Amino acid sequence: MFNCARAHSIVEGHIGGGFIVTLPGSEKKLRYCGLLDTLRAACYPKYDFSRARSAAKIPKAQLLKTGLSRPWHGRQRGDLVHKQLRAAVNVGRDAIRGMYKRETPLVTQFLASLRAKRLEPVQSEFADYFEHLQLASAFDLLCTRVNLATGREQLVIVELKCGYDNGFRDGVGPLKNPPELRHYNDSPLTQAYLQLAFYRLMVERHYPAVDIGPCYVAQVTNTKTVYYRLPDDIVNASNSLLSFVGAARQHKQRARATTKAKKAAAKRATAAGKRPKPRVSKASGSARR
Repeated sequence: MFNCARAHSIVEGHIGGGFIVTLPGSEKKLRYCGLLDTLRAACYPKYDFSRARSAAKIPKAQLLKTGLSRPWHGRQRGDLVHKQLRAAVNVGRDAIRGMYKRETPLVTQFLASLRAKRLEPVQSEFADYFEHLQLASAFDLLCTRVNLATGREQLVIVELKCGYDNGFRDGVGPLKNPPELRHYNDSPLTQAYLQLAFYRLMVERHYPAVDIGPCYVAQVTNTKTVYYRLPDDIVNASNSLLSFVGAARQHKQRARATTKAKKAAAKRATAAGKRPKPRVSKASGSARR
């Protein structure tokens, strides 16, 4: 899988969001958008974490302690876990100590849980893309496992979610799209399922020789790691999901092109208004009269 030309495309995160993609055999850098904003627009545009928590009405006595004191600490902790996981898998665990001095307990716990599930991590932040949508994304983790029934090695995609101790399964309503999945709510767990299904479809389309095994959403909390297997009905709706994501992406591209054209027209109009009027000599003026 990792030896073909496509796998050696250079996909880099862009400081302004999205990805910079250099296709095989080309030196041209292309700006591709990321998946999450387009997925939200297509499938769960009304989701809001605070509203979901409020609607769930979890009794205060049952709320789990997160160890976080500020709202933004959760994102900071999640970013650290993903960075350390990338270093551990792609370089080696010694790289964590060299870069961060110590390994965060959540990474230690997660790597131990992978061993318990007989999953061997092989690459973190593996990137792929759909050229026709100019859309790219990076998979949190690729693992391999041996299918005990067949003895064959399989690829397992893992989508890692850090935290969400309270409200991981709570949403504000049903999914908007695809229609066949509207029996699911728009919770963070369902959102992660859709990401995972999209990544699985990318591998299925672009690496057809790869044997894909069960794929998981892994929720890492202060006390444990919980694995949620990607449901079959979401896998079966993957092509429909791609269609709705594609439609949302095209709508965004058209809106951006319209905005760009309006700005260009306004700029031309402004430039024309500031242009000095041509001077008319007395002779030419007399001739017109």
